[in-house]
Amino acid sequence: MQNEEKRYQIAKDLSDNLTISYNTSEVVMARLMQTTNAKERVYQQSISFFSTNETVLTALSASFTGMFGLHESTETLNAMKEGMSKSLETLSEIGDKVQEEAVKAGYGPTVRADAVKKLVDSVVNFQKRAAPSSTRCGSPQPRIRRRFAMRSRMASGAWRLWLPMAMHCCLKPRTDTGPAP
Repeated sequence: MQNEEKRYQIAKDLSDNLTISYNTSEVVMARLMQTTNAKERVYQQSISFFSTNETVLTALSASFTGMFGLHESTETLNAMKEGMSKSLETLSEIGDKVQEEAVKAGYGPTVRADAVKKLVDSVVNFQKRAAPSSTRCGSPQPRIRRRFAMRSRMASGAWRLWLPMAMHCCLKPRTDTGPAP
């Protein structure tokens, strides 16, 4: 009898397990069916949505594309304006310096006064060393220095006229005894 009870228990366990398994499979399949039905409904709704809203989606796409182009154009225009403004600022900063230098070069002396003075001193010193002072125009150095002081106050081109006169006075013998002009 124990053998039969064991066999009965095994058969009952198998029957219960099969019933539970079958019922569980039914529930799982019911869930799968619900999921399939829901997916089918979402799919149908999606098709319906895209079909009925195709013009809206096209308009949205065109609008966003237009906005993108507008944004790019706006950024480009702003960059060009900023570049122009910075160029004008740079021109104003550098332009003042360049024009000041140009005015100095254009209206300033053509030769520095110290360079002319150095040349005059050299000519006078050479005259002192090269010939006795009795055969020349007397003591040329003070006269040349006076002329140099007077001429250095004049416009930048005045030395061109004065230097040959100063050299001429010192290099040729003097015939008159009056003061130098």
